[in-house]
This record gives sequence, structure tokens and C-alpha cells, in this order.
Amino acid sequence: MALLDQTSTLAPIREKIDTGERLDLEDGLAILESDDLLELGELADHARRVRGGSDEVYFVQNLYLNQTNVCRVKCKFCAFAVTQKQEAAYTYTPEELVEDALRQRVVADLGRLDVVVNNAGHVEAKLFLETTPEEWRRQVDVDLYGVFNACHAAAPKLAAQKGGRIISIVGDSARVGQPRLGVSAGARGAVLSLTRTLARELGRLDITVNALALGWVETSHADQAWLAKNRERILAFYPIRRLGRPEDVAPFVAFLASDLAGWITGQTISVSGGYSTV
Repeated sequence: MALLDQTSTLAPIREKIDTGERLDLEDGLAILESDDLLELGELADHARRVRGGSDEVYFVQNLYLNQTNVCRVKCKFCAFAVTQKQEAAYTYTPEELVEDALRQRVVADLGRLDVVVNNAGHVEAKLFLETTPEEWRRQVDVDLYGVFNACHAAAPKLAAQKGGRIISIVGDSARVGQPRLGVSAGARGAVLSLTRTLARELGRLDITVNALALGWVETSHADQAWLAKNRERILAFYPIRRLGRPEDVAPFVAFLASDLAGWITGQTISVSGGYSTV
């Protein structure tokens, strides 16, 4: 049953997605102003099913997946407003918008920032020689620049408190490579290098920086029809013959965020059912 009812502020956006109509600046602002993650998640799932990989769907999904990507949504809708000779509602840089999100959404509500989890990801599976620069940009913007923006905005706050945790989540393809994932694996491989570097730079401030490299984790975002058709072929690569579950991953995130992991930094831990044994 859909979470979006006729009274939801996001219902008109869903209707536009259903009819193929292009989203505009006002739609972007409505998405940004929504605080209901259940509704945003349902809208993102619905957009993926109906519209595939269009730019508008990309914005909706990224806003839901990680607040870091608010910067991309705002900037893109600003650009659209300018081209339509409308008044742009936002003129901030991506970095300023991430800083604004941390200040208003985290520090203002919770009083401080202790743990940063970079969990956004965007994959367009295709052989590398068939990809385009625009496809590179879309994936690198989320998979790498999203991490840059979040770490750069959060680290000064963690440093001022003399302690904190940064945890980045990537796919195991970043460690061992995988056909059709060259762009996203490359971007996430850079995240692993950044993890090791930040661990050395921030360790003296008692900030730990680690990464989890995941195998295929089955969530509501997966294409269920495709997955059902290809499940056995996928499982052939896993010594533990099942796909991952969110509950396989969450305890490791909680551990790395806890005081128990205070002497672990610069590490990449695979949670992948044995997909990689590096």
C-alpha cells in the first residue's frame, strides 16, 4: 500500500512522475522541505520503478539516500530555474549547503555531531567502453563527491570536540573490481584511499575513519524482477549462498561508531558473504 495519500505534499510530485512530466523548481523545494523519510523513501522507490534513470528520479533518490546530496538537488533545481528565467531560490555552493544541512538538521536538533556515515550510492551498470562522461559525472558526484562534501563539512566539528567517527560504506567491487561497475567501483576505490588518508590526518584528534565494503545486500531498492531471474547466478559468487541483509551490516556500523572501536582506524572491512577474501 502506498504511503503517499492525496493530502501529502509529495502526492503531486508522484503524479508528475506517473505521467512523465518534468519536475520543476517548486517540486524540488517541496522535496527539500519534506521531513518525512518514509514518504521520501516511498517516493524514491516509486520513481525508480516508473521512471528509471532520469535526472529527476536521480535527484529524488539522492535526497532520500543521504542528506549530503541536498546540495546537488538544490543546485540542479536552481540551474533549471535560471534557464527558465525564474528567480533562483538558492545561490549557495554545494559545500555551503552541506554545512547548512549539518548545522540546521543535526547540530540544531541534537546539539552535537559525533558520527558521520557516508551511505549514499549511485550505480549505472554498464561496460566501461559503453559509458558516457555524463554517466561518469552522475555516479562520481554521489559516490565520491558526496563523501568529500560530508567529510569536509563534518571534520571541523568532530575536531572541535576532539573525537568522533567517520564511516563510509562502499561496494566490494571497489576492492576487487567487477565488470559493468567500473565507474562506481573507481569512485568508491577513491573513497577507500580517502579513508586511509583521513585516518592518518585526523587520528591525533581521536577521530577514527573506517569503511565497510559490502557484497550484494537485498533491500527494497533492488529490482525484484531482475533479482529473481538472476539470483542463482549471483549466488554462485558467494561462498555463503545467500544475499546480504541490512541486519548483517548494521551491527558493524554500530560497532565502528562505538567506544569499543576507538583503536581501529584506516581499515576497510568486508561484509560480503565471502565475495572477496582480500
